[in-house]
Amino acid sequence: MNKLARGMIGLGQLIKSPGAIKNMLLDGYNEYYAGQRLVPVMAMTDLLGDDVGIKLENFWSKNGNVSSYELMCLSALCANYKPRVVLEIGTFDGNTALQMALNIPPDSMVYTMDLPDGTSSGKLGAETRDLQFIAGDHRENRRYARSAMAHKIKQILADSAEFNFSSLGGIDLAFIDGSHSFAYVKNDTEKILPLLNKGGVIIWHDYTPAWIGVWSYLNGLNQSMKLWNIEGTTLVVHIKKV
Repeated sequence: MNKLARGMIGLGQLIKSPGAIKNMLLDGYNEYYAGQRLVPVMAMTDLLGDDVGIKLENFWSKNGNVSSYELMCLSALCANYKPRVVLEIGTFDGNTALQMALNIPPDSMVYTMDLPDGTSSGKLGAETRDLQFIAGDHRENRRYARSAMAHKIKQILADSAEFNFSSLGGIDLAFIDGSHSFAYVKNDTEKILPLLNKGGVIIWHDYTPAWIGVWSYLNGLNQSMKLWNIEGTTLVVHIKKV
């Protein structure tokens, strides 16, 4: 199939999906003003190989969750690296914490952090669009609470700007998906990186110009350390070698 035919098919699919057109235009607009993508793209199979088995449970995504494919990628990273201590910043409804708990060794633990009840944005301030995900019924109905994995997940209610992460000891895998403001992504990253064990993995969500704080911070961080944007996702990964 030539390029023209592929382009016409793609255009037809976009016309059928007004939301896709809106997102495409928004990303283009934001990227124009935010600067170009600097984090290189890597296929998941190039990162981990072809033979990684994962488990999923009650994983369908809704607004506020990572996508279903991103859940698969996070699960595959857990299954491959077998972390003993996992830290997640940004619990939301507990979907990601549940899938990670399913794919780590039996004696491992997921620590997942959300702001305390009644807290609106945190010490460093949140992006306006973050506010819809802070409060709501999802806080009383975490997905992991109804799972056999609940014993492997510890909920922490704290502001990451004020929390002492060294109390968790060394960290083997961290997933940063809390506030999307530049200040919070910087805070969370700089607190976690020194605690990341050798061979540990740190993952950021929402590397897209639509979330300018995450986009700008990771574009800058890419200048000093090796980062990879997993193909087909907004996930960015760093693996600590030393």
